[in-house]
Amino acid sequence: MSLTDKQLFAHASRLRDKVVLITGAASGIGKAIALEAAKNGAHLVIGDIDESALQTSCKEIKAIGGSVIGQRCDVTSWDDQVSLFQLAMRTYGKIHIVIPNAGISERARFNNLDTEDLGSGPQPMKPDLKPLEINLISVIYSARLAVFYLRSNPDPGKTIVFIGSIASLMSLPPGCMYVTSKHGVLGLAKNLANEVHLFGIRVATICPWFADTAIVYPAARRLLGNLPMAQVRHIVGSVIHSATDPDPSTHGAVYAIPDDLGAFRIEGDELDLLSTGMYNILKERILRVI
Repeated sequence: MSLTDKQLFAHASRLRDKVVLITGAASGIGKAIALEAAKNGAHLVIGDIDESALQTSCKEIKAIGGSVIGQRCDVTSWDDQVSLFQLAMRTYGKIHIVIPNAGISERARFNNLDTEDLGSGPQPMKPDLKPLEINLISVIYSARLAVFYLRSNPDPGKTIVFIGSIASLMSLPPGCMYVTSKHGVLGLAKNLANEVHLFGIRVATICPWFADTAIVYPAARRLLGNLPMAQVRHIVGSVIHSATDPDPSTHGAVYAIPDDLGAFRIEGDELDLLSTGMYNILKERILRVI
C-alpha cells in the first residue's frame, strides 16, 4: 500500500505525551525523527556516542518547545543502554516508543582479504564486525530492554520501530556485513512481532534506500552517482506512521522507501507468504534506481 505524505503524518498527534526513546539521535535520521516527535508533543529520551552533537540536538529540540533529555550512549555497550532506559524511567516514569536507530554503513569489502603473517605464512585477517555490532547486536540489546519496559506500561500505543534498510530485503554488493546486519534486524522484528503482540506492543520495520545523510560515505556517494535517494521526510514519516497508526492489522508491517517517490507498506503476512504482488512492486521501484 503506497502512503502519501499526508497519510504518513495523519496520526502524528497521537504522539502527544508519549515517551519516545531513540538511539543515534544526534544527527541524520535519528535527529530528524526526534525533532518531528517533539513537534507533536512527545517527550524525548535520546542517546548517541557523539556527546557534543547530542547536546546540540537537545538544544534544538528545546528551542522548538520540546521536552527532551539526552545522555551519551555507546549502543554496543549493554550497560550504556541499560543506563539510557533507566534515565527514561527516572525522568518520565514510563516508556511508550523505542526506536533503535543507531547504525553505520560498511567501509571495507568482505572479499578484500588483507593478510597478516603469523609465522606460518600469510593468513586472512579477522573481518571487521563493527557493522554487525552496531547495526544488529546493539539493536538486540535495545529490543530486549524495550520489551522489558514496555510490558510494564499499561498505556496504549506501545511500539518498537526498527530501522532496517532496503538491504533488509535484498542483496546490496559490496556491503556483505551491512546486508547481513540489516537482514538480521528484519528477522528480529518479524519474530518479535509474533511474540509481543500479546503484551499490546506494536512492531514495525522501516526499510529505506540510501538517504542524504552522513552515514553514506563519500565513496558510496560516488558509486550512487545521480541515482535518486530516499527522502528523509518519507523515512521520518514512515517511523511516525508506524508508531501512531491505530489500525492493529498493521502490526509487524514493513515500510519500504526504495527511491525518492515515497513509502509503501508491506503487511507482515505478505512477507511471510513471499507475496509476488508486493515483491514485484518493490522490484520495479528498485530497478528504477539501479
